[in-house]
Amino acid sequence: MLTLSFKGCANVEDATLLSLATSLKTFDTITRLKLNLEKTASGDDGFVALASALKNIRHLTQLTLFFQRTKLADIGLIAISDTIATLEDLSVLILSFAECKDVTDAAAYKLADALCKNKKISDVQLYVGGAGLNDDGEGVLADARFSQKYTRFDLNLSLIHIS
Repeated sequence: MLTLSFKGCANVEDATLLSLATSLKTFDTITRLKLNLEKTASGDDGFVALASALKNIRHLTQLTLFFQRTKLADIGLIAISDTIATLEDLSVLILSFAECKDVTDAAAYKLADALCKNKKISDVQLYVGGAGLNDDGEGVLADARFSQKYTRFDLNLSLIHIS
């Protein structure tokens, strides 16, 4: 398992994520990855680069991404969602974009679609409290639990912080 935490590092911006993404492209044998970017200054350019790098990690079985209180917006979450849909061995997904005010229902729909497309995922934990979602976005994520048989599907709409 590779665990990287930049929690609270305000100087972690897109350039840092671009460098990290370049490095991750060489780690194609990682099976479990935990990346904590909580309260960093990263934005969508960095998140899109990260999503692209994750597509190269073919045998990723467990992916944990903490984006709470970052500048993550629809573009970044849509890129991450596209990646989730293509990770053929992914069975566990833990994703937090709590308090990301620029994430809207459009990205929630894309994430729900990605969860439906990836048939290997059996354990999903989503933390979305305080994001910019309306009832429609929250509803489509809640309905994603019925798209297949999950052993665990947690959708947390509160502001509980995890790391």
